[in-house]
Amino acid sequence: FPFRPRAGPWPQTGHGHQASLDYQPRSPVTWLGEPVAFRFGLQEKRLSTYFRSPANPGAGGDQSVWSGYGTADWAGLRVQGQLSRLTDNVDNNALLPRNRVLNQTLNLSYQPPAHAVPGQEIKLPWYGQPVYYATHMNTETDVIRAGSSIAAGALKQSYATTLGAAFSYPSWTWGINHNFGLDDDRRQLTSDVRHRSTQLNANFLLGALTLTPSLGFHHEERSEPPAGL
Repeated sequence: FPFRPRAGPWPQTGHGHQASLDYQPRSPVTWLGEPVAFRFGLQEKRLSTYFRSPANPGAGGDQSVWSGYGTADWAGLRVQGQLSRLTDNVDNNALLPRNRVLNQTLNLSYQPPAHAVPGQEIKLPWYGQPVYYATHMNTETDVIRAGSSIAAGALKQSYATTLGAAFSYPSWTWGINHNFGLDDDRRQLTSDVRHRSTQLNANFLLGALTLTPSLGFHHEERSEPPAGL
């Protein structure tokens, strides 16, 4: 049979690569008589606009990402931080804008050591073995190169902070947390949203069953919508 080329444009090709570096010291480090464990890493990833991976369909495409993280543990205290910078329009399409997303995350947690007496069970306080934690996340989105339909400049910012504690016994746990944050539209195309919430939860093991009651409160405040909306 004669070969007939398919009508219409041929598919675009794309390329992608990823490189990462992780470091963790082998020699033990101590501070104030307590061991310190830490590690950090860097990652660079670049996927062109038309890149698709059959092995990982969720990887998407059209993104250039630089990110770094660090983790440190000392005497029950853990500190984790991560920074990332993502830009799109990797193939420099002149009709499309280029957006930049900056993400910053900081996690803190502390679990007081449980003092065990040899030959005896660990005696927990009435509220259980505690873990205290705090998390802060901040995301900023900017248009760093204008396109045919949008001008360059700040686009939006959102942040959220969570403070909480969890307490555990051998057969049940309970905890409480409070979250507050803001979604800020820098171009005033939509309303800004300020939110806060509080949640109390528990987890009970009843034989083969698990009971997880929870009680929560959520509140939102929206700014006056821009004129014309």
